[in-house]
Amino acid sequence: MRWVENVNTQACSLLGGKEDTTVAERAKAYVESHILGEISRNQVAESIHVSPEYLSRVFRQVTGYSLVEYITKEKMNAAQEMLTHSGKPISQIASQLGYGNFSYFSQLFRSYFSLSPSEFRRRNQTRLPD
Repeated sequence: MRWVENVNTQACSLLGGKEDTTVAERAKAYVESHILGEISRNQVAESIHVSPEYLSRVFRQVTGYSLVEYITKEKMNAAQEMLTHSGKPISQIASQLGYGNFSYFSQLFRSYFSLSPSEFRRRNQTRLPD
């Protein structure tokens, strides 16, 4: 397996990283289409047929983010949208995005937006319940 990964890495470097960009784009597409629910590095790697280690290395090289950082950023952006445009309970939004621990979700949200989810909703909600 390591030999195949080395051959793949060398071939990609000879091709100017084109394959690396494709891997990163496919990973982004997977995250986008599976934003609801839990997403793991292994799931993403399996879906695009690469090893988790290779995916992590390539994703950081191409995007500047670790895959986990990217997933979290995208989930926080989705939470922001849901809080702004729906009347769903915050706990339901957290659960839909794969956060079983509401406290952790709130803490993470606050670290991204400097507001709790409820404060954010109060300041930004544009329409009520869906």
